[in-house]
Amino acid sequence: MDNAEDLPPRLFALRADLTERIPCAPGDATVKAELGAMPLAQLMITYMSWVDRLIPPRQRSVSFAEGFFAKRLSDDQMRVIGVIGNMSAKGDDFTPYLSATVQTRGYTPKQGSRPGIRWVDGGRGHKDLALNTMDAHHFHLKPLEKNGTRLNGSRDLIWAWVSRDNIHFLMLGDHNSCNDGTLRAVVAKERLLAGWDVKGLSPSRSTSSLQDRLRLARYGVMAHEEVEAKVVPVGFASSDGSSFFHVTHVDKVMRVLRDWDSRLDTSHGRSELATKIGFPQIDIEGAKWGFLYGDFCLFTCQNIALGIVPWRR
Repeated sequence: MDNAEDLPPRLFALRADLTERIPCAPGDATVKAELGAMPLAQLMITYMSWVDRLIPPRQRSVSFAEGFFAKRLSDDQMRVIGVIGNMSAKGDDFTPYLSATVQTRGYTPKQGSRPGIRWVDGGRGHKDLALNTMDAHHFHLKPLEKNGTRLNGSRDLIWAWVSRDNIHFLMLGDHNSCNDGTLRAVVAKERLLAGWDVKGLSPSRSTSSLQDRLRLARYGVMAHEEVEAKVVPVGFASSDGSSFFHVTHVDKVMRVLRDWDSRLDTSHGRSELATKIGFPQIDIEGAKWGFLYGDFCLFTCQNIALGIVPWRR
């Protein structure tokens, strides 16, 4: 099923669509060919690793981590937090406050013999590490100018969890927050408050150093944190750097394709699927599979997106 020559037409079209949509750096034909040669499931994971860096425009409530305002913030910092909060409430597009590279670096081949995970940015992947292991997005305090740069740069970052209906501001930090342990500490505390501590497991008498835990996270090893004498898991990434949540999402998509793709060739199968997803009145003959941001959908001939497997954002 993963061999391009053996893929049924709808899955072949899905592969071609994802290969075309993922921005590559460098964007030459060789890199695109490498991307397109991936097994379909791996290609979808690569797509999710890129598209999850974007934030779908959607109205969301705003909340703050415990201690977010413990450190005094400047008037300008407070202003930007207010701007982003208002944008969230209105469902505005956050793209100007995201990294410029989200539009250009969705897949980057591993450089030479550099050890470790193949990160999207082709380097050490600090922001990918934060998103893939701690589910943390970051916002710049300065929006992008029309020329794709930020006036006088942008050192400060707002780190946040983003769901379909909420943005939870974790901390005001900088580009080094995912390396110096400050973001990790906040995430661990917030996960404890959310009930993510491992019940019945006591902290170890001998603990590894923070640097060791950060290093393990880069290789997909889940290292926990100890908060208030409780064990809290922090890193959720596989050995290739993929997010655990991306992988499980793609698993669900693959099950849908396995169970339903061939059945779309019959009128009975189409009727059954349309009823199952809550759109019995819509004709899905000629429909194709695709993604709308992270949501896996069935697109009708009229380009109506019918949600099949919703993404967390």
